Amino acid sequence: MPLTRVSRCPFAPNHSLPFVPDDATAYYVGEGCQLSYRWHDAFDVFVAVLEACFAPVDGSRLEIPIESHLYDLHLVYQLTGSSNFMPLASSQTRPVLSLPARHHMQVYAPPGSGVIHILPDGQTLHFALAVVVPKGDWVTRYPAVGNSPMEELIRSRKEMAHEYRYLGPTPSTESVLFWINRLLNTPPRSGMSLDDALNGPMVRLIKEHSDELADRHRARQLVATVRLWVADYVSSMDGSQPPPSAELSAQVFATTPRRIRELHRKFHAQKFAQFISYCRVEEAKQRLRAGESIAAVALKLGWADVPTFSKHFKKSTGQTPGHFIKETAHK
Repeated sequence: MPLTRVSRCPFAPNHSLPFVPDDATAYYVGEGCQLSYRWHDAFDVFVAVLEACFAPVDGSRLEIPIESHLYDLHLVYQLTGSSNFMPLASSQTRPVLSLPARHHMQVYAPPGSGVIHILPDGQTLHFALAVVVPKGDWVTRYPAVGNSPMEELIRSRKEMAHEYRYLGPTPSTESVLFWINRLLNTPPRSGMSLDDALNGPMVRLIKEHSDELADRHRARQLVATVRLWVADYVSSMDGSQPPPSAELSAQVFATTPRRIRELHRKFHAQKFAQFISYCRVEEAKQRLRAGESIAAVALKLGWADVPTFSKHFKKSTGQTPGHFIKETAHK
């Protein structure tokens, strides 16, 4: 869609950016589209908002070239509508990154170019995307809160790494939305530099993201550890222990069964009970191959009786334990 630059904003933006002067604005109009781009480029921080209004035409979308000139950490906030990014990297073979409405992501990008595809909200036909870039040595002033994906991105920024990295889209919490709106609507203050005025919301945003990603990192570690524990527990079952469960796992790891179930489904797209069942069947295969009887395997791995075990085994593998033994013997 070709665009023509105009001198005034062709529509009323939803995000005021009162600190942006007239010489840091760019407005465009095209067939069925009006676009506003405003930015604040200061010593400590770069803030930019891209907004667009579309006419009610089916399949409205716009492609805009984008560039990164420095080794920057970008905090990207999809406020309205959605967007797809071709990452800023020397190689254009990576998949497009999709950012839904009310989601955000953190991107570390070395110098490069790419394309952003913007799609408006289906009801309001409005689009709004905000980008915040901590500049200079700003990130070095923020104390590390521990080993998390956010800290790894910050280290990439400090070390000037050449590898493009990003953290996938995350739903924006009400707290994140509050602080990004505070940042975008901070008015100039008498006797205070604008960088200082923006510093408070910036610190809070970085802290929100650091805490959020640290929590997600710990949650992934918990699920990974629980899965290893389940597999080890099943491998040592001798008939004297109950089968593993979310309740038993929660006792061992001082959490709740609900948390384990929810996190397992979130990170593995699978019910926790299905993973337990998989581990028990895989262990049953190993023991049947080793020559243990069907009855012994059923008893030791916690099934009530042989028919119950056989039914479960066939449902998982497509064959009965007896057929499995015969098939194994012929290999």
